[in-house]
Amino acid sequence: MLEHYEKSGLEERSRAEGIYRSKQNRLKWLAQKQAKEDLACRHQALEARGKAIQAKADNFESLAKREEMKASLLRRMEKGKLGREKLIWVINNSTQLGFNETEKADFEAALNLENQKAVYKCSNCGNWPHSCRCVR
Repeated sequence: MLEHYEKSGLEERSRAEGIYRSKQNRLKWLAQKQAKEDLACRHQALEARGKAIQAKADNFESLAKREEMKASLLRRMEKGKLGREKLIWVINNSTQLGFNETEKADFEAALNLENQKAVYKCSNCGNWPHSCRCVR
């Protein structure tokens, strides 16, 4: 009878140890899973931060390009090197390019000067002035 109690005690003990080990393994697995999730969250946060920094850099870069283009257009306008079509394009897109009202007015004045200098075909023969026989 004593053997029976010893045997059942050993079985109980091994069963309890098995339950304890399975619980420990489960806890270890949960800890590993949580660590992987935390790592994934950190990785996503770092990616998001990197994308935000890149977007900010791209924004500064596009602002710098816009300012550079704006300065180039102003220089070319002052020298009289912009054509009619380019002036019209600049006036139509002045808000996207970042020009204020006075700069837009300067471009409109330059367009008026271009229009005054513009050479049109002859209304009689349809030729350009240098090849028109009506004027001579």
